[in-house]
Amino acid sequence: MKKKAKKALNEIIKNCGRLEHLEPLIPKAPIKILKNILDRFELHMKGDKLETKIFKAKFYENGGLKNLLEIQKKYLSDESRDKDELKRIDDIKSYYDPEIIKFVSPDYRTKIEEEIKKYNN
Repeated sequence: MKKKAKKALNEIIKNCGRLEHLEPLIPKAPIKILKNILDRFELHMKGDKLETKIFKAKFYENGGLKNLLEIQKKYLSDESRDKDELKRIDDIKSYYDPEIIKFVSPDYRTKIEEEIKKYNN
């Protein structure tokens, strides 16, 4: 039964026409499911069409990019994990300006606060 459920979920992910419906799965999905979700998202981020730009903007605005960065940080802090499993996050990050990535990174606020403290001292 569990095997059938996983297969059904992967088929849903593969055939989902509106990727924004998959976004809520990102923070909760196990790694193997997350990889399939990210494969779908990356396919829609390639290219320079207006539709692609709108999709990337919505993904950012809805917090999808921030969720990915938080998952990546959490995942990379776990020494026992294979770091290549979430390579797709780096691929998705490459479609955004580095300043945007820096701004939504989980450590951004801490880094800004440290800079302010340095400046004030």
